[in-house]
Amino acid sequence: MPLGIAGWPLRDASLEEVGVAWALCQAPLVEIPKDLLDKVSIKQLFRAVRSARKGIALAGTTDFAHLGGMGWADYSRYLEIQIAQARFLGAHLFRVFLQAETRNDFFRALDRLEQFTRATDIEIVVETHGGWESTVAGLSALLESATTRLVVDFGNISDEAAAEFILRRPIGERIAYFHLRALPGAPSTDPIVDAREARAMNVYPGHNFLWEPKGVETREALAVWRQLSASVAR
Repeated sequence: MPLGIAGWPLRDASLEEVGVAWALCQAPLVEIPKDLLDKVSIKQLFRAVRSARKGIALAGTTDFAHLGGMGWADYSRYLEIQIAQARFLGAHLFRVFLQAETRNDFFRALDRLEQFTRATDIEIVVETHGGWESTVAGLSALLESATTRLVVDFGNISDEAAAEFILRRPIGERIAYFHLRALPGAPSTDPIVDAREARAMNVYPGHNFLWEPKGVETREALAVWRQLSASVAR
C-alpha cells in the first residue's frame, strides 16, 4: 500500500529535508504543517511543492469552538490568512481542528465551520482530534449535518465505540485520509492503535495513509522513512 508522510515530523524541517521526505513518498498526497511556514520561505516551499508533483493538504491550526479568544469576525480573518497560504501552495485540502470538548461547543463550532466552508474554494477536512468529534455522537453529527470529510487519527480516538464506528461502517467517501502513528512492521507504539490502523488499511485500501509519529524529530523520522523506502524497493 502506498504510504505518505504527515505534517507533524516536518514542522521543524529544512527545505532539503522536506524535499527528501516527499521524494520518498509513495502516496499521491502529502501534508504540510502550518508551523513549517514559520521556518522556511513560502516561495521556496512553493517550488518544492511543484517539484514533488503531489496533492497537498495544509494542516492548519484552528479552534472553531473557542476562536483563540477572538470574536468570529477577527478569527475569520485569521483563517483567511491560512487559506491564502494554502491557495498559494496549490493545496486542495485544508485540515482543521474543531477543539470542541462538549456537545454545545461542537455544534457552535460546526456552525462556524459551515460558514467558513461556504466562503472558501478549498475543501475543508476535519481531523478526529480527541474532542467531541471523536465520539460516536460527534461522528454521527458530522456525517449527518455537514458535507465535511474526515482525517482519521486513531491515536486521538479513546472511545472504542467511535473507532468501531469508523471501521465497521462504510463511510469511505467521507474520509479524506488517515494518519498512522506507526509504519507497518515498525515497533509498536500502542498495540490498540496499531491494530485499528491495520484494520483500517484492510477496510479502506484505496485511501491515503500518512505517517505522523509523535515525539519524533525530523532527522529521526527521515532515517526511518529512508529505511522503509529501501526495504520496499528491495
